[in-house]
Amino acid sequence: MAELLTEISDGGGGAATGGVSEVLARREPFPHDGDLRLGFEPVGYDHRWHTWTCLGGLVDDVRRATGVRPGRWGLIQDEAEAHRAAQWLTWSGNGAPKVYVWTAALLADVR
Repeated sequence: MAELLTEISDGGGGAATGGVSEVLARREPFPHDGDLRLGFEPVGYDHRWHTWTCLGGLVDDVRRATGVRPGRWGLIQDEAEAHRAAQWLTWSGNGAPKVYVWTAALLADVR
């Protein structure tokens, strides 16, 4: 997470930019209400957010290399698996040149 926060800050994002970047920079905790959690998605930042589904072929690359696959809503249901997928994407360099550092983002229904 520290590497990702550095990339966001270096790109002009951070605690005063609003949205996801601001929440991450402030390290705000997420309320752990199981009913709100939809799942996790590997994401990376390069002046804007990218997901493993928006950069062609990464979902299949992760599945072949780690066995991690999306489930309900196309998201990874297990947090440890999501972190493993993000770590592999960072290590493998498959998201480059767009994204070099990946992390697992929790997506939630906050209606």
